[in-house]
Order: sequence, then structure tokens, then C-alpha cells
Amino acid sequence: MLNIHPWVMPVFSLSYFSSRTYLFIQMEFCEGGTLTGWIQARNYLKKHRTTLEIHKIFYEIITGVEYIHANKLIHRDLKPDNILFGADGKVKIGDFGLVAAQTDQNGDPIERSKRKGTPPYMSPEQKNYDEKTDMFPLGLIWFEMVWEISTGMERVEVSTIS
Repeated sequence: MLNIHPWVMPVFSLSYFSSRTYLFIQMEFCEGGTLTGWIQARNYLKKHRTTLEIHKIFYEIITGVEYIHANKLIHRDLKPDNILFGADGKVKIGDFGLVAAQTDQNGDPIERSKRKGTPPYMSPEQKNYDEKTDMFPLGLIWFEMVWEISTGMERVEVSTIS
């Protein structure tokens, strides 16, 4: 479990339902919405975000990801929908349903072969991946924040990245 960090959503408990088929993760409630909503709001507000606003939010995101990696974990599902805002406007990285350890109990790297994540944000290197896998979606998130648009990658077929 991760300790408290200002930009990582705390996990309060993990529970299984229906004979360990469904995992329930109890996390902090973030009433400020998602980064997806923040990006889309520009169209409604008819005003561009400032460079300072974008840098501040992205700094919080990468600092949170750095903390996750320092704890030998890989998020594997970074995307604007999984980046939320608390009531204070601060970033909270959430949705740890696909998180994976970087190393085993002996500290040896774990070889990975199963692709996990949301296809539009999955990095191309999905075989024997490590924490660098989280860098690809960060680049897409940065692009979406700066240009205030979706990358349009939601139309990518899973077979395209197989």
C-alpha cells in the first residue's frame, strides 16, 4: 500500500465481492472532477488555460507518478479519466485497479507479458514492460492538456497495438 502523498489518491481498503471475482477499492472522494472534464471545460468556457496552470497541474501529475514508481509500482492505466481533482483543486492520481509491482519479493524485476490498460493510452512496449511504460500516457496527457483536445486515439483498435 502507498503511504499518504499529496498527489496520489489514498486507498483506504481493498475488498473482494462474489467469490473474489470483483475487487472493490475504497478511495478518497474527489469532488473536483477529472482531468478529462478539465480539458473539455475549455470548450464551454471559451478561454484558454494559462501555461502556468498547465505546468502546475502536470507537475503534480508527474510528481505523483514519480512517487508511485519510487514505491516500485507501475500504474499501467494513466489517462485523464484517472487523474482527479480534490475540492482544493489539487491533483489526485487514482484508479489503482491495474497497478503492478516492478520487482518480486527478492527485488528481481518481474517479467510481464499481459497487456493491461486502456488501449488509447497503452504504450507500444507491452512486453516485459517496466515503469517507463507509464511515460507514454504522460506524453499523451501533456499533449491533451496543452492543445485542449482529445488525441482522438479512442478510435484505435486493440488489434492495432497487438
